[in-house]
Amino acid sequence: ALTPKTGIIGSAVAAVIGYGLSGVIISIYFAFFVGSGREFVKNAGLSGVCGVIMGMFMLMSIKVQTSIASLIIIGACGLLVYFLAVMSLGLFTKEELTSMPFSKILIKINNAVKGDKYESRTPE
Repeated sequence: ALTPKTGIIGSAVAAVIGYGLSGVIISIYFAFFVGSGREFVKNAGLSGVCGVIMGMFMLMSIKVQTSIASLIIIGACGLLVYFLAVMSLGLFTKEELTSMPFSKILIKINNAVKGDKYESRTPE
C-alpha cells in the first residue's frame, strides 16, 4: 500500500523494521520461557550490534552493485564482516569454539582478532 508513495527503498526500510521488531518480540517471548539471564541478554544485544555493523557495511556497498557477481562478492564480504564482528565482540566462549568444526582455525582467528589466548587443542 505504501510502495507507490515511498518506492522500493520505503518497502525495504519497512521490511527491516518489521523483521527487527519481530526479532525483538521473539527474543522477549523466548526470554520469558527460558529466563532472562545476563548471558542471554548480553548475547542477544551483541548479536544485534553485529547485525547493525554488517548492515552498515551492506548499505555502504549498495553503490558498487553492478552485476550478479558483485552482489555475491558483497554478500560474502558482509558475511565476513559479521563473522569478524562476532569474533571481536567475544560472543563465543572457549568451550563453544572448541566444540565447533574447524575449531583450531576458529581459535587462531579469535586469537588474531580479539587477542585472547585459548588453547589450540580440541578437548578429547
